[in-house]
Amino acid sequence: MAVDTDPRPFDDAGQIVKRFREGGYDDIAVVAPLSVIAVMCEMGVKPLWAQGTKESDPSKIEYRGAREQGFRFVCFKRISRVELVLEAV
Repeated sequence: MAVDTDPRPFDDAGQIVKRFREGGYDDIAVVAPLSVIAVMCEMGVKPLWAQGTKESDPSKIEYRGAREQGFRFVCFKRISRVELVLEAV
């Protein structure tokens, strides 16, 4: 199994979906705002969501966050829909 990364910025969900489809990939894990992920789902692309847990054992850390907090991935789940429920403030 090969994993490709695309560090280029994106303008909108359509650009992400276009790159994904042109690349012929099986799956996509994306770091983007929920509104972008919602549009991707509406366009028929269901990205993966990585569920992680905080990890203090250095030998088990798979990812370091912005604050140097260590994380270990537990599983991946597929995002099939994003629902934003908003209320007036």
